[in-house]
Amino acid sequence: MKNYNRHYKNEADKEVHYLAFVETLKVINRRNALPHSDTHDINKFSDYTPEELKKIYMAVILQSHKLALVCPQHTYVFIMKAVICLFFIALIAISNGDKPHYDINKAPQLFELFMKNYNRHYKNEADKEAHYQAFVENLKTINRLNALPHSATHDINKFSDYTPEELKQIHDKN
Repeated sequence: MKNYNRHYKNEADKEVHYLAFVETLKVINRRNALPHSDTHDINKFSDYTPEELKKIYMAVILQSHKLALVCPQHTYVFIMKAVICLFFIALIAISNGDKPHYDINKAPQLFELFMKNYNRHYKNEADKEAHYQAFVENLKTINRLNALPHSATHDINKFSDYTPEELKQIHDKN
């Protein structure tokens, strides 16, 4: 009482604030026992009743903790940060970001580039055509999967010309 220059209206008021102080001490001890770096201590608000805290400092009564102080300025900052985060999450969710989408009409040029980049040579024209068809199907799969709202990005890679049989052989080996 001395440290914070407290004066109460009467003995009943003093008793109410004493009980609030005891509850605050329990909360302080409980929080200080938690494994984190925060340190809680007695301060000028330690004898405030929950009603006073609500009225003066917009306190929030939580289920898991009897009392948690929330400063109005910090509440506003928190809400603004949450709004900004939600905006960016929504933006990411509705956009495909940098996920590639291939024009199937340009598949012949893409296949030629693929063969050059991955040094592909086929036995004959029939083999080349079979791998080209597999490549086109894989382009369609890449486009379909990249249109879905998830974080994975699918793209052309060294397996893009594999036929279903070749993929099955590789998968069965593993």
